[in-house]
Amino acid sequence: PSPRNAYPNIWGSIHIINLLSPAQIMSRLTYIGIDPGVATGFAVYNSYDKTFEKIETTDFWGCIGAIKGLFAELGFGMVVVVDNPNLNKAVHWNQIPDVKKLGINGKCKYAQNVGMNKREASLIIQFLKLHNIPHKAIKPTATKKDATYFKRVTKYKGRTNQHERDAAMLVFGL
Repeated sequence: PSPRNAYPNIWGSIHIINLLSPAQIMSRLTYIGIDPGVATGFAVYNSYDKTFEKIETTDFWGCIGAIKGLFAELGFGMVVVVDNPNLNKAVHWNQIPDVKKLGINGKCKYAQNVGMNKREASLIIQFLKLHNIPHKAIKPTATKKDATYFKRVTKYKGRTNQHERDAAMLVFGL
């Protein structure tokens, strides 16, 4: 028998891959957007269908578990995009929003939250590197999207919170 008859699935896969251009392969990827924090935003975007398969809030371990499960299912057909606050410059006390209203305790809490988010982002990125999972770290933007804007742009019908919208906007349209 010819090699094609002996291994039809392998040859079929190779044949299909050879027919796809790099742009076509990229358009079939699943993108995972992560907005790290105590409440971690997690979004799964199918670039072929141009739809969100999942948008949710989870904790650190739920995020890691979801990445492991998706990587086991999709392999290198996925790319994780992480909102990485470590790419921002250091925050000075005077740059904290509503600095006069917060007081010293509020400023300390704000700084503590920033540090926690930075650490979670670092741990997620370390996990991705350790497991050779394709990923990209993105510098956070200051602009937040409200629910009305998000629904209008993405056509997503479900309810979302700010963490979920931030994660989803990292990958929307890729």
